[in-house]
Amino acid sequence: MTRDADFKKLVRARMAASDATYLQARTELMQTQPAIEQPPTDRAASPIPNGAPSPLAQDPIIPTALGNSVRQFFDDSRLRTIPTKRTKRMAVLLVLVTRFEPRRTYPKAEVSRMLAEVHEDPAYLRRELVNVGCLRREAGESTLAPAPPARDARWTQEFPREEADVFAALWQRTPQR
Repeated sequence: MTRDADFKKLVRARMAASDATYLQARTELMQTQPAIEQPPTDRAASPIPNGAPSPLAQDPIIPTALGNSVRQFFDDSRLRTIPTKRTKRMAVLLVLVTRFEPRRTYPKAEVSRMLAEVHEDPAYLRRELVNVGCLRREAGESTLAPAPPARDARWTQEFPREEADVFAALWQRTPQR
C-alpha cells in the first residue's frame, strides 16, 4: 500500500468520525498531527527512495517523454501500482518490454520471475503483455514481438507514439545470433 493510500484511509476515518468533508478532515488531520508526512503533490518530482537514480532515466531505449509519463508509477525499479487508465497502463507495459531481449525465448517461469521483480502480480503483467501484442506466447514460451502489431484506430490512441521507436531500438540493440 502506498503512503497516499494510508493517508487517505486516515482522512476517511476522520471524515466518518466527524461528518466533515474530505478537505476539512484532511486539513484537520494535518494540523493536529504534524508528524504525518504530507503526500507529495507532484509525484513525478518526488525523489526516488535512497537517492537512487530512476531506472527509467538510465535506459537509453526509453524516450524521455515516455519515462516522464510513467515515472510516477515506479519506486526505484519496482512498479508501485498498475495504472487504471489504459493509456498510462500501455505506457508502463511499453517500459516493461525493454526488460526482454529480442530473439530470445523465455519460459513462462522466467517471464514470471522477471515481472515479479517489478510487481507483486506478475501473472497480470504477463497476460497484458501478451494480450496487447508485445510478447508472443507459444507452447508456454514467450518471445518479444519483432515489431508492435498493427493497431486499429482505437488501439492506436491508447498506445504511446514512441512504441515503434522502442521496438526498433530494442531490435537494433541486440546483435543477431
